Amino acid sequence: MDPFPLLRDALDGLLSASGVAGFVEHAGDLETALAKCAARRVDIVVTDVDLTGRHDGIRLCRQIKRVPQPPRVLVLSSVTTPEIVADCVSSGADSFVHRSANPDVVVVAITTMIEARQPIWFVGGGATGRRQEGETLTAVSAMANLTSREREVLSLVLLRFSNDEIAARLHLAKQTVKNYVSSTLQKLGFASRAELFASPFGAQYHDVVHRLVPAGVC
Repeated sequence: MDPFPLLRDALDGLLSASGVAGFVEHAGDLETALAKCAARRVDIVVTDVDLTGRHDGIRLCRQIKRVPQPPRVLVLSSVTTPEIVADCVSSGADSFVHRSANPDVVVVAITTMIEARQPIWFVGGGATGRRQEGETLTAVSAMANLTSREREVLSLVLLRFSNDEIAARLHLAKQTVKNYVSSTLQKLGFASRAELFASPFGAQYHDVVHRLVPAGVC
């Protein structure tokens, strides 16, 4: 799903040449994408964050994830602000690849989803992105195992919200938030927030987050 025919054709050619896709449908807007997903069985959806409207790729993900046995979703985008990636997580996206990635990263990301293996989250951008691509493409591989509430909590944790702030934002008791944070970190394989922030996925947004979130929030 991409608003530009040239990019849709390029991705079609990549997937066909690699042999990972037997049949590829195209859509350039949210309504067409939803209609095609409803008309036939779709295994994988590849979408940008923005199609013809702002964030309608994220809305597409939320809507198709509501159906029984929904397709897996790969977000392929150059937009990697903390808020956007957190929205991708909370909307149910299974994988994320920055547009700066090599074509084989896209192929591997789709292959891992088809084979139900650990999904890839490659947010790219600068030296951190290059190290991540070279060293690990599965920094937050267990996100698919999180509940919807745990995804919401993770989104705010990634934005360096404190437990008190998360409790206020989600209208939960502070102890409940602590429990969610603990279970989320455990599922992701981290012993603490510090380990999450130091991981390739968390470290990617450290500098950006500190420009967006007031000092003292941790």
